[in-house]
Amino acid sequence: MGSVISKWVFPGIVTVIVGTFAALFFTQSSIEDDLTQKSMAAIAEIAGPNGGDWAQISFDARDGNISGLTTNENTAREIIQKVSAIPGVRSLSSDIEIAPTISPYPFSAVLNEGIISLSGGVPSAFVRDALLEQTGAKDVGLDLISGVPDGDWLAATTFAVSQLDGLESGQATLADLSLSVTGLAKSVDSYKQITSTLEADLPDGLTLATAAISPAMVENYTFYASKNNDGTIVSGFVPDEATRSKVAELTGASTQNLNLASGAPQNFIPSLNFGLELLGNTNIGEMAFVNSELTIKGTAASAEKFEMANSLASSTIPMGVELKVFSIDPQITSPYFWFVQKSDDGILSVNGNVPNQTTRAAIMRRAGENAVDRMQIAGGAPETFYADALAGISSLSNLDSGRSGFAGSTWYLTGQPGSEQAAMDAQSALLGARTNVEQWRVSIADAPPVPVVPYIWSADRFSNGTIFLNGNVPDEETKTAILQQAGTSVVDNMKISFGAPDNFLEDSLSAISALEELQVGRAGLSASSWFLFGQPEDDQAVENANDALAAASTPANEWRVEFADIPQPEVEPEPVQEEAEAVADFTFSAILEASGEVQLSGQVPNERLATYLGLISGATDVGDLAINEDAPDNFSTNSRAGIRALRRLNEGEFSYGSNIWSLSGQIASDELREKALAIIASLVDGDSWETDISLITSA
Repeated sequence: MGSVISKWVFPGIVTVIVGTFAALFFTQSSIEDDLTQKSMAAIAEIAGPNGGDWAQISFDARDGNISGLTTNENTAREIIQKVSAIPGVRSLSSDIEIAPTISPYPFSAVLNEGIISLSGGVPSAFVRDALLEQTGAKDVGLDLISGVPDGDWLAATTFAVSQLDGLESGQATLADLSLSVTGLAKSVDSYKQITSTLEADLPDGLTLATAAISPAMVENYTFYASKNNDGTIVSGFVPDEATRSKVAELTGASTQNLNLASGAPQNFIPSLNFGLELLGNTNIGEMAFVNSELTIKGTAASAEKFEMANSLASSTIPMGVELKVFSIDPQITSPYFWFVQKSDDGILSVNGNVPNQTTRAAIMRRAGENAVDRMQIAGGAPETFYADALAGISSLSNLDSGRSGFAGSTWYLTGQPGSEQAAMDAQSALLGARTNVEQWRVSIADAPPVPVVPYIWSADRFSNGTIFLNGNVPDEETKTAILQQAGTSVVDNMKISFGAPDNFLEDSLSAISALEELQVGRAGLSASSWFLFGQPEDDQAVENANDALAAASTPANEWRVEFADIPQPEVEPEPVQEEAEAVADFTFSAILEASGEVQLSGQVPNERLATYLGLISGATDVGDLAINEDAPDNFSTNSRAGIRALRRLNEGEFSYGSNIWSLSGQIASDELREKALAIIASLVDGDSWETDISLITSA
């Protein structure tokens, strides 16, 4: 072999040497380019098309060198191994540097004067360039740093930067995948958007560490609250969630239209608290905070609430609160009444309703320094109230005693003059009223009246709702007011008498109001005190009756009040003999028509029972009842029980004849039928009654 090699090697040695130098010179650059391309392809295969852009590779013939800064040491090793294995590569040296590791992995985006500046770590130049391109931000310190957390760092940083879009200024930072955002919102809507996004719409893997977003600045800082019977509606701005929660707690309102905003005036919180406190005293009202000024309008929920609101507005306004408008009207009262009573000693007592404090003060000035003020603020006064009330006081000042006032819809004057001239002066004083004198009810006595002693008045309520009025009243105006209060089913046996105690009108009206809460009963004025007796239906009726008495001028603890238990039938003693002697010719009948009208006929033992049966049955005429003292035993008890049972029927008859009590007819329900039968069963001889009560059947 060697010999063969010698034959052609040595004769051509000069030619070969010269040709080799020429070939090496012209092919070295192509070899280097080829190895470089193959190396870059190997790097891209390992790191991806953009993942190896950090790597710089060069060749000197077949000896290569790779350098650059990377954050992935494992990838760097794979690249070195891959490039070293490329055919044609004789040797490969490495100057690769691994970027430092920082934990937690940092990132910061700062928005200032419209410019976003980025700093912190990126895993590669590609990610850095993509981040800058997508956000339009400025690179003020983005460095390659090792230790990037698992996940899409580009998506995480892009999301963090995007939160600055809704801010006027601020910062978004990442510590690994833990996000913190601080700053000032651009607008109310952007504040809502940012806080909503940070609460619910974070990318996968990202967690929220802190969100300290200040609401947007608002120049026109306003707050509104509107209250009616359906509740309270609020809108406008509050500085923080704590204040919004407090508004919801105080008002019970939904706060969905209450936005968070910065820029609250210094007096906003005290104005808000004070305004809501005032609004709480209304049943219908409005509150507004505009231009750092507070406006309150509405109607008070009660007389007590009216007084409380006015007291707050006049004496306890917090420092810094500018109460521009305060207009809370008193609650409307109907029927509206007011009067001034002059006693024999010349002292005036002013009672009832008055529309406002200004009118109240004017009335008391006119009444004099010794006058007693028992008025309360209430809405619903007639338009002429101010002038008419003052005229009434002026007129009354000419009388020795008397009363002037307003009841129902009428102004009145009544009293005792000391002389004819005093009577004329009293009449003349009424010319100062706005209501024409001819429309006043004037009753001025000619001579000093003799007071009635004792002064007695009463109202009896029967089971059918009829009220029987009896006794003394001081004047026609009081009588009219009492009749109006008693309603349409009323029997009037009252008479005008002098000597009524102070506050008779309001106490008598309160007595009727309380009596109307009872099934049956009596209320009135005895020789010693006011009283209320009767039968309530339940505990609620007792409470309602006591509430009615609380409105009287005479304190409730000075009334004699007795409420009966559930009524029991009056049990008459059993006759000594086993069987009572029959009264064969004694008859009685009560017929209830479908219209509700009751017809009474037959016999009763006395006129008093006839009248009573007429009242409790609602019969309009008892003239067909004859008096027969020879009534059967227990007639009074049985007849009253029979009427009560009959009134539960829709139509029917209750009767006595041939020694037999009977009840028959039609009734609306099983429940009412059981109640009617229970009344009969409670009687001593109830088991001997004949009953035939059927249910009404629909057609």
